[in-house]
Amino acid sequence: MSFGSDVITAFGTGTYTVQRYALGTSSSGHYTRATPTTLTISASVQPVTGRALRDLREGQVAGDVKIVYTGTELRTVGPAGEADVIVIDGDHYRVTKVEHFSVISDHYRATVERLEVP
Repeated sequence: MSFGSDVITAFGTGTYTVQRYALGTSSSGHYTRATPTTLTISASVQPVTGRALRDLREGQVAGDVKIVYTGTELRTVGPAGEADVIVIDGDHYRVTKVEHFSVISDHYRATVERLEVP
C-alpha cells in the first residue's frame, strides 16, 4: 500500500459507488445515454473550501459541491465518455474537475457537483 492509499484510508469517509458512462449514441437528433458500468471506490469526501469556493460559477451553492480524494482515477466529460457520477449520501454528483498528484503518493482530487436528477 502506498503512502497516499494509507492517508486516504486513514481519513476516508467511506466507500462510494461510481457510475461510469461511455459515449452514448445519436440517431435522428436523439441522444441515447450509454448504460453505465459501476465501480466502488474508497475515498475521503470533504466540503469545498478556499480557492475552490472562489471558482464556483455564479449562482452555484457551496453545499452542492464537494471535494473527493481517492486513489482511483475519476473522469470528467471527454472523448472516452460522459463525466463519472458518484453517489454520496444518496445524492448523485457529477465529476467536474480532476487533479492528479504523484509527488509523494499517487492519488486524485476531484471536484464534484450535485445533480438535481440522477
